[in-house]
Amino acid sequence: MRWTWRPPRARSLRAQLLWLLSWPLWTLLVVSAYRQALHRAFDNQDLALGRIAIALASRFDVDADDAKDDDIALHLDATVAAIYQADRRDTLRYLVMDRRTGARIGGDPRLALLGQARADDTPSYVDRRLGHDDVRVVTYPHSSPMGPIVVLVAETTARRHAQARMVLRDTVVPNIVQLLLTLVLVWLGVRMAMRPLDALDAAVSARQPDDLSPLPTHDLPRELAPLADAMNRLMANLRQSAESQQTFLSNAAHQLRTPLAGVQTQL
Repeated sequence: MRWTWRPPRARSLRAQLLWLLSWPLWTLLVVSAYRQALHRAFDNQDLALGRIAIALASRFDVDADDAKDDDIALHLDATVAAIYQADRRDTLRYLVMDRRTGARIGGDPRLALLGQARADDTPSYVDRRLGHDDVRVVTYPHSSPMGPIVVLVAETTARRHAQARMVLRDTVVPNIVQLLLTLVLVWLGVRMAMRPLDALDAAVSARQPDDLSPLPTHDLPRELAPLADAMNRLMANLRQSAESQQTFLSNAAHQLRTPLAGVQTQL
């Protein structure tokens, strides 16, 4: 089979308009909505993680009177175990340290290097790596009756990843449907807006080869008026050239008619 080169097809204005309008809509409707929903979901999970740290710190306030005679680390372990029973998708680890000496009061000592405390007594959140797991770590400084302490709570990110997938499903899919409906409306709008151009194309295509009369421009949009004016100027030049050619032929025929008549007389 012999290969023949074919010129590339001309790009459609409708296709270009749809493309130029589709990717900003995709960015605004889908990506922005997904990021906002995911940000709100993660904020809620950070709030829940911060409440766990506050709950552990509050044990030092409740048990301050008998803390010397009781092992408060056992209470902290029991509190974390009870919280873990509520949701087993993630693993919780905690560490409570004395802010003045850095001594461990209870919990996992590996968390000591993962915290990032603020200057004020407000929770701060960071993403860290603990062993083979990605964890979200909250650091909560607290001034208890037993002295200043620092509470660190680390949680694995399985629930966050599940929340991200759920947000992706619940946000992106409806927005894609909405985007497709919007593109259909945009396509209908582009089609209606291009009707004057189609009408101009039909008017030019329906003309006879010898019809060089100017195109009507009173109903054309402002964007098409320069094109119609340029076509009218072109047809005016063609009409003037055809008239000049006809005048030349008439003069030439008249000039040739006189000597031919004399030759005919002599013959």
